[in-house]
Amino acid sequence: MEIEIKKVSFNPRIDTHSFAANLVIDGIKAGNIVSNHMGTHYYPLNDKGHALIEKAEKYCAKLPAKSIVVDGKPQQSAQSLKSLIGDLFSAHLERLEHAKYFKKVDVAMKQSIVIGEPTKYIRTVRTKAPIDILTKSESGTELLKSTIIQEVLPTLSDNEKLLNSNIPVIILKAAGLKEDQFIKQSVEYLMKPVPQKAKSKGI
Repeated sequence: MEIEIKKVSFNPRIDTHSFAANLVIDGIKAGNIVSNHMGTHYYPLNDKGHALIEKAEKYCAKLPAKSIVVDGKPQQSAQSLKSLIGDLFSAHLERLEHAKYFKKVDVAMKQSIVIGEPTKYIRTVRTKAPIDILTKSESGTELLKSTIIQEVLPTLSDNEKLLNSNIPVIILKAAGLKEDQFIKQSVEYLMKPVPQKAKSKGI
């Protein structure tokens, strides 16, 4: 069974927990979702939607319990269609945050070497010229290498990576960076392309 939320609408400036969305089951719009401080509610679109929602509820009830931590103690939480909708919305928010993070990286890396812990924070080392210009000449390449050697490597912590996808790998390796100290493309750290659905073989 494939359960998705689509056309998600919310205002993060007002409330990051309230949202509205379409509930799509097996490719068919089954109903509408409204979630706010009163809880998560879904309403069938029609008789077919009602039948699909009932099927989805039974499917979710059979899913393995989730391990959660409450007041520092591990517990098992039974799954339901409502909890699955909550998980799908959380995944949607996470994807938006990842996209926002890498948009910030994309802007910064035009004129700087960008370092950070992927999806959490960035810091920059500004270069004398735009990165794209430096990579096109031997002198520019040497300047990039020396900057990485002198200003990046000495301060690079274990949880950080060089985030520029506009610096050729050959330059990064020549500067002494290891494979796990840089990323080739920012999309490597984005969530998979389908974060708003729960798909499983079976029912």
